[in-house]
Amino acid sequence: MTTNSRPTVSFAKLAQSMEMPHFLDVQREAFERLLQTEESEEDRRDLGLERVFNEIFPITDVHENYSLEFVSYVLGEPKYSVEECIERDMTYAAPLKARLRLVVFEQIGDGEKRPGDILEKEVYLGDLPLLTEHGTFVVNGAERVIVSQLHRSPGVVFEESVHPNGTRLFSSRIIPFRGSWVEFTLDIHDVIHVHIDKKKKFPATALLRALGYGRDVDILDLFYERRNVELDVEEEDRSTRREVTGTLLARTIPNEEFEDEPAELALADIDAETRAWLAGEVEHPEDGELIGTAGDFVDAELARRLGEAGIESVQVHASEDAFVARRGTALTEETMERLDRAEISEIEVYSSATFVAMRGSYEDLAMRRDWSASPQLAADVVDPETGEILAEKGAAFHADLFAELKQQKVREALVFTGGPRGESPLLRNTLARRPRSTPSTRSCAPARRRTSRPPARLSIACSSTRNATISGAWGATR
Repeated sequence: MTTNSRPTVSFAKLAQSMEMPHFLDVQREAFERLLQTEESEEDRRDLGLERVFNEIFPITDVHENYSLEFVSYVLGEPKYSVEECIERDMTYAAPLKARLRLVVFEQIGDGEKRPGDILEKEVYLGDLPLLTEHGTFVVNGAERVIVSQLHRSPGVVFEESVHPNGTRLFSSRIIPFRGSWVEFTLDIHDVIHVHIDKKKKFPATALLRALGYGRDVDILDLFYERRNVELDVEEEDRSTRREVTGTLLARTIPNEEFEDEPAELALADIDAETRAWLAGEVEHPEDGELIGTAGDFVDAELARRLGEAGIESVQVHASEDAFVARRGTALTEETMERLDRAEISEIEVYSSATFVAMRGSYEDLAMRRDWSASPQLAADVVDPETGEILAEKGAAFHADLFAELKQQKVREALVFTGGPRGESPLLRNTLARRPRSTPSTRSCAPARRRTSRPPARLSIACSSTRNATISGAWGATR
């Protein structure tokens, strides 16, 4: 029996500008760009699986004696057709093989290497599910479809919430294009925590130490500027002294009454029981970078940096009495009394600074920022064209200087906008917190599990990881 198709009647008043697209072509063309089966091995573009392999390879060992390189990949033919996979409850897939090259390097003297043996072989990686003509996948005999979902775009997100006690809490999240998410949170005790992939939180300073800033003073130098504060012992108004009490000292103050001469300490003699403090500044012999200053405790981190710079010995003091106060320590009442006895009239403390844009009027700027004290420049203002210093660090940032810098077409200036105690308590509180050890880190013994049941969760996790990599590459090609 034949059926006659009915004619389509359109009541639209506007002419059709384009034909209705075939929506399955979006899925099929994207999957084809992922595999690039129609392209030869030499003509394949850096897309899909080709990009994934190029990002992973080459793989080298620690000593760079072996190198595993990627040459090409090939996708075989499926063993069964779509209808046979549905009948047999199987997955419609094809074997994926990659041709890899192992290069063995050999020493030729003076630290140089050259390729020795080169082995090339085709390696079976696994079965890759294939897309059918209907835009579906057949997995264990059942047809599955890919559902498009919204993807959080890469970037940095800032959020604000209110604690039940009324405290405003802030958080930020770093979302990379590929990799782990990093989230920074602030608790009610003014401590900054970090979560990596929503795992257990730990202090944010522990992350900075892992990135190479192992000492507290290194972290303080990252976030704070150094500010000179005058201490007048004869001054009747002790408001400045009261405000500076509790701040962190940015420069070590030597004790002039200390009579012992510094001694030479070899790095090879440093161990866990060594108690020594640097007697002066230590710079890198090549680039002049400051490695340590007077009063820095010689610990394992400082010894490592000195060894990397090629320094074999340093001048140290064996007693902490060689200094009135060391940098990084808080200025307590006892420390202030020692400063009075040593007749120290000027100190250098850590203080927060902010960049002030040179636009508008000075009065509106001061009113908007609510400056409680006379602002000062936290760094020299330099003309970007000539390199001339227009204003020096420590100068009062008043209306006349604002107008002068604005006339010189300076865009912004780094300014101390608060009083001498201008450092934020967030970093101090976070430095006081140390990451706690968990039972998993204290014990490395393998966990016991039942032998009557196979570890299905482990196999599912591995499978999901492999599929996530392929689907991520497919999504990138789309």
